[in-house]
Amino acid sequence: MNRQFVGALAIALSVLAAPKTEAQQPGGYANGYYPTQQAIYMTTPGSMGGEAPAGFAMSAPSGVQLASCSSCDAMGCDSPGCGLGGGAIGGGCGGCGACGGACGGACGMGGMGALGSAIGGVGECLAGGYDGYNSQCFGQANGPYGSGANCLPRWFDASAEWLFWQRDISESQAFASTNIAGLTALDANQLDLSHVSGFRVTGAYLIGPSTGLEATYFGGFNWATGIQATGNGNLYSVFSNFGTDPFNGYAESDAANLQQVSLSSELDNGELNLRRRWVSANCLVHSSVLVGVRYLRLRDDLQYRTVTATDSMTYGVKTDNDLVGAQIGGDMYVGITPRFKIGGDIKAGVYGSNSSQRTWMNGTQSPWLNESANKSDTSFVGEAGLSAIFRISSQWTLRAGYQVLFVDNVALGVDNFNTQSPFGNVTRDVFLNNSGDVFYHGSSLGFEWTW
Repeated sequence: MNRQFVGALAIALSVLAAPKTEAQQPGGYANGYYPTQQAIYMTTPGSMGGEAPAGFAMSAPSGVQLASCSSCDAMGCDSPGCGLGGGAIGGGCGGCGACGGACGGACGMGGMGALGSAIGGVGECLAGGYDGYNSQCFGQANGPYGSGANCLPRWFDASAEWLFWQRDISESQAFASTNIAGLTALDANQLDLSHVSGFRVTGAYLIGPSTGLEATYFGGFNWATGIQATGNGNLYSVFSNFGTDPFNGYAESDAANLQQVSLSSELDNGELNLRRRWVSANCLVHSSVLVGVRYLRLRDDLQYRTVTATDSMTYGVKTDNDLVGAQIGGDMYVGITPRFKIGGDIKAGVYGSNSSQRTWMNGTQSPWLNESANKSDTSFVGEAGLSAIFRISSQWTLRAGYQVLFVDNVALGVDNFNTQSPFGNVTRDVFLNNSGDVFYHGSSLGFEWTW
């Protein structure tokens, strides 16, 4: 009992009497970011700037061999006592101590730096231990491009984008034929509402932790297209069932030299959404969900014009759709690097819609025609996209992507073209067809700004 007590007392007194030297932080890092204890078995300052506590220079557990220049293996690497710092993982072997810090240095921690350098030769950008976290590729660890930046929730205060979209036309409607009951000369499926420019702007306001209110507008689109057929008095109109009823058609529309069809379309959209963002535990995935309201307006203006040897006619159909309703959605981005993310977003909702159409005609012989109809119904709107974003500074981020937009149960110009004859004192069936659907898609390019 006395022998055990004396032994314990001797150990305690030797520890208290030993000089105390504080280990240094790894180079380039402020206090508090990384552990202060850097190495246990060191004889000289190591590659990471550590310093062995005085009195423990050659102390090691039984069976552990200390690294030294006198104990290199046949390949010129440090002895196994260096552990990870001795070149076993560090990559190519050089002179003694070349693989993981100075010979006899901070082999334990030096190995971590060597591990990073071994991965593809770009350890400082990938898994380079302490050195890698102070990445030269992406800035300081806790800066806007460092390893820690991936853990920050995705956020911006404002964004602006140029949109380059087209509208697909699936409707088919024959307007004119060559000769009586001949081949179709003009059809709506020949119209091409190809890519035109628009824009989208978004503003966001943070109202709580990772929760923001977003206002978005996109529009400015004005698609316009036209087709025509020319002849020598041999073009016949749909109004006479292509010259068969009455035979040889009407003076203002049949036996024509020229027939034309034109279509223009506009699209405007406004949204107010509440978005909640979060980041996965490994900081790789950035996601959000949203709920909000959307207003969408779609307008078509279709015109059909005929010119005969003596007369002419212009016939027009205008449709207007106003949609208001609630939507849900979200997005998900994957951090490829702290600067670069790729991902997608989706939104969908059911909307109350009000659709209207107005038909008019102005001919050289016929009286002015003016008809209209409207209807309220429900519509569906779905939107999705893929995007890539690249942060170029702490405030500016570039973004590019591709979006699709689908709108269902709306009134379109072609669908509301009344083929009944408008000539003479006839009573026509006035109708509104709001069962059409329209599909938009195209690319986007813009930037995000953080205040």
